[in-house]
Amino acid sequence: MKKDTIISLLSSVLILGSMSSCGESGSDAAADIPDSSPVSEAVTTASEADSSPDDSFETISVLVERSGIWTNLDDLISHSDAVVIGEFTSDEGTEYFYQYPEQKKELFGAVTKAGLKIEKVLAGTLDEESIVLCENYCFQDDRPDGRKLILFTELAPMNIGEKWIIFLTRSEDGSWWTTSDANGRYPLPEQLGKPDALGFVNGRYEEDIRFDENLCREIYERFDLT
Repeated sequence: MKKDTIISLLSSVLILGSMSSCGESGSDAAADIPDSSPVSEAVTTASEADSSPDDSFETISVLVERSGIWTNLDDLISHSDAVVIGEFTSDEGTEYFYQYPEQKKELFGAVTKAGLKIEKVLAGTLDEESIVLCENYCFQDDRPDGRKLILFTELAPMNIGEKWIIFLTRSEDGSWWTTSDANGRYPLPEQLGKPDALGFVNGRYEEDIRFDENLCREIYERFDLT
């Protein structure tokens, strides 16, 4: 049973302190974590490791306080640079943020980058045929206590080949992020309510995490996707 605990940023570092790199190089300094990333905000809650839906790994969730969480469609659209249907086509690597970067110890943040092929632009302007989408999570495969998925977001990871409706925000440094975190990515109608390859449903690591089915269906209707 998952148990939530209110913690400080220092406490989250201690919780993740034993985690090692899963094969990618870490950042050169803990302070290098990008301002555009939701992880740059204060950590408020963490949870103990939970088994994944398919039991192949455990999930550790470290959530953060976030501003700009839009809960209606008009706000989501107006605060996004583009709304697209995109296909996850490639893993573009992971950047790790450590309290002690030289020793790669005490992980407190991660950004995994996903190659996204733009299938259709539903709103806004996006000239690129593909982009790299940044998401706040990482997998760790070399831990002695088994594979771990570390989430610094309410979204579950995408799987290569999946297509999603994504509200996109471009940061000042040019990187792309999902608008409003878990409120900014939705399954296509044919995938609604169905588990993905990892066993997650509707792109959330828990079914009741920030998924508004009424809003999702409004998105389908607004963009004529039904």
